[in-house]
Amino acid sequence: MENWELHRSILRDGMIETFVTQRLNEPGDWFNKVPQFQRSGTNPLEKALFLARICEIVERIDDGAPGRHPRAEPYALTPPIAPGGPGQVPLPLAPVTRAAPPSADRSRPEPRYVIADIANLSLTPRPDRFYETDYKATIGRIADYIIEVEAPVFGDVVVTRIARMHGYLRTRNTIQKLVLSAVDGRFPKTTEDGREVFWPVGVPPGSPVSFRASSDQERSHNDVPIAELSGLALPYVRIRMDDEQVLRKMAEYFGLGRLREATRARFYQAVMLAKSV
Repeated sequence: MENWELHRSILRDGMIETFVTQRLNEPGDWFNKVPQFQRSGTNPLEKALFLARICEIVERIDDGAPGRHPRAEPYALTPPIAPGGPGQVPLPLAPVTRAAPPSADRSRPEPRYVIADIANLSLTPRPDRFYETDYKATIGRIADYIIEVEAPVFGDVVVTRIARMHGYLRTRNTIQKLVLSAVDGRFPKTTEDGREVFWPVGVPPGSPVSFRASSDQERSHNDVPIAELSGLALPYVRIRMDDEQVLRKMAEYFGLGRLREATRARFYQAVMLAKSV
């Protein structure tokens, strides 16, 4: 990885120890099981690219040996040390690629789309204060947390989520402007079909990312950015299926009988992006 720093790597000794001892087998547990000093000291790009794969590995460890990690003895991991501290020795690492999207036979675990749990913020939404000036900081905290957990994510999805938790069933322009203006400017943005997409810090905006499986209740295909849809198309592109076959596979994945013109156009853009990988 360009400009790689051992002391900020997601595979540094202290982080590996945390992954194993805390049984971190769900990406959403990043905020519950990893101490804040380790999260803030980790390269965000590595986290975005590799966290789901690491959780899959930990899950396989748990499946093979419930209870104690079967290889805990030989690991001889060093205790966590402060970022940049002395005495860190690089571990020999196998080549790592981006977390793979669902394969054609759906035989391997899929990265999951995790909905941000606002309970982790230890705050209570206050509908009665929604439009008050000094409540904007609270809206910003909620919005930033949703983006941090779910990005890449459409801005209107963030707005709708916050509106619903405050009792608003419709997201009027005033609500949309209020929520989006409260978002911290540290998140990169792109525009897709007139909709803003917020990106994880450190991930090149618009670049192909892993597809994250979700149920229809959590997220429809319309709310999956094209860059993530490319992750669904990628395994079929790699086995040299023609474009129509790939589009059909994507439609089947989402249970679509036929593709409407707008959906076909989005899926086709995803196929073209997957071909550029």
